[in-house]
Amino acid sequence: MKKTLFVIIAIGVALGMTACELDNSSNKTTTTTTSAVIQSGDSSAKSTEKETEKQTTTTKEETTTTKEETTTTKQTTAAPAVEESYEHNSNYDVVEKATFKDSIGDTHIIHKVKAKKDCTVSGTLIAYDSSDNVIGKSEDKITLTTGKFNYFEYNFEPDVSKAKITAQMEVENDSFMDGPRNAVQMVKSNKTGDDLFITFKQVTDELGSLAKFKILYYKGGKIIDAETNGYFEIYAKNMKGKGSTDVAKVWVYDIAYDKFEVCFEP
Repeated sequence: MKKTLFVIIAIGVALGMTACELDNSSNKTTTTTTSAVIQSGDSSAKSTEKETEKQTTTTKEETTTTKEETTTTKQTTAAPAVEESYEHNSNYDVVEKATFKDSIGDTHIIHKVKAKKDCTVSGTLIAYDSSDNVIGKSEDKITLTTGKFNYFEYNFEPDVSKAKITAQMEVENDSFMDGPRNAVQMVKSNKTGDDLFITFKQVTDELGSLAKFKILYYKGGKIIDAETNGYFEIYAKNMKGKGSTDVAKVWVYDIAYDKFEVCFEP
């Protein structure tokens, strides 16, 4: 009986050990499998992160490229070129035009300009008939003072009202003849009979030897006449230094103006 019981116990112990070993093996297998799954998941996650980082880097590079292209576009955008024509150029702009006839029938063409720089310029008008034959040519040279008004005056004997007219301009190199700019001011004026009296004041120490005033006469807002050769040496020769004044007497017979504008040349 004891022997039989011992055998049974021995068999039981053997079976118990086998079960424990199987459980442990199962646990090891399960553990190994789980570990493999986790490692696989970590590898996949790291791969996904690397791809995301690559995509982010690519996006940043593309953004940088776009910014560089935009910068390049801004740098290559050039400012519009300055127009260089008779009417609009780097020296002046033509701001007003007028045509009228004098008492003997000659045609006068006025081109009023506003100066952009100090310089001397010459203008030329050539008139053509319907057959492209030249019927007239006129030239004028004026000295400009920055920001001030002046005008070209062209004279034609024949009727050029229906003519085709071309215009040219060039800068002269004789500015060494110019005197001080802004050297004279108009103090007041009044008309008595057929004479216009203009009081001038000298505001610089000296005047140029060819300094002069020019007058544009207006009626109803339009230029109707002009006086070009008003040299101070003739009309107001008593101006002899800074602060001195004199009166110019200008004959305005048969000029039905309602206002006038004075331009100065040094």
